[in-house]
Amino acid sequence: MLRLPGSEPAWAAAASTVGDSEPMQRLRSQVRRIAPYFRTALITGPPGSGKEGVARMLHALSPGADASFAACDSVTLAESMLRVDGCELLETLGSSDQGGTIFLDDIADVPPALQGVLLRIWSMKTRGRIRVVAGTSRDLRTLGVTGQFRQDLLQCLSGVELTLTPLCERRDDLPEVLAEVLRGVGRDRELILSEEARDLLLAHPWPGDLAEVECVLWEAARHAQDSFVVTAGDLPDLDGAVDISNEEGTGMERLEDVVQQHVLAVLTRCGGNKVRAAEILGISRSTLYRMLESRGGTGLLEYETP
Repeated sequence: MLRLPGSEPAWAAAASTVGDSEPMQRLRSQVRRIAPYFRTALITGPPGSGKEGVARMLHALSPGADASFAACDSVTLAESMLRVDGCELLETLGSSDQGGTIFLDDIADVPPALQGVLLRIWSMKTRGRIRVVAGTSRDLRTLGVTGQFRQDLLQCLSGVELTLTPLCERRDDLPEVLAEVLRGVGRDRELILSEEARDLLLAHPWPGDLAEVECVLWEAARHAQDSFVVTAGDLPDLDGAVDISNEEGTGMERLEDVVQQHVLAVLTRCGGNKVRAAEILGISRSTLYRMLESRGGTGLLEYETP
């Protein structure tokens, strides 16, 4: 199976769809309206904005809610369909009467040479039972005009289109988002925020969107240890600055080394969760995997947040 390691737990999916702002009310209304009948959907939004969570909501409200849901990196799936395992995943999703749902994340990162492989999803015998949701942070129509994205694949994907509003543009939703994520990262602890910690979090611009919220609160919960109150001292550096300087060096590090150090710093901050790290870094998960593999034995490559 190509189910993505570290894909969103239920609480993270819920955090993607909470809030009473006008954009979130409109989004939930759209999802409820299209979920009973959609076959394909395209979700566009900034990195880390919760596209997989919205895909899970579509699946949960569809007639195939009891069937399987699989979240896959699009590049990984396209490469696997050249073999056997990707096709086996699609056969499994289409095996039930109502069919399952597959979420193809980072669809714009699939090289043009591999995009045609994904078209096989619509030509397989299970095509009438599989629901396909694709996620992207880039404008596929613009990529289509420049020849970077196939028009026929775009036509297959864009049966229904949903657009996610960045968290920084719906700040009234932030208290509810924080509460939902805090419930998830606390696990069996009912964590609460101190007044100072809450004020700091509400004032932060959250450039990494929902993924950054989750990483910050994961780390804060870890620092809080046995306490039920997350204080300002438990929060990581909200400026997001990563100190990659070498006090004993010349300050002339190779760009490759600087990039690798930054990637590992973000991954550590996310507790080893490569899904969240990739979203904050603004790269596809397959790109992150290749960067980690190139280091060979970082120790973080095999680690996943439960």
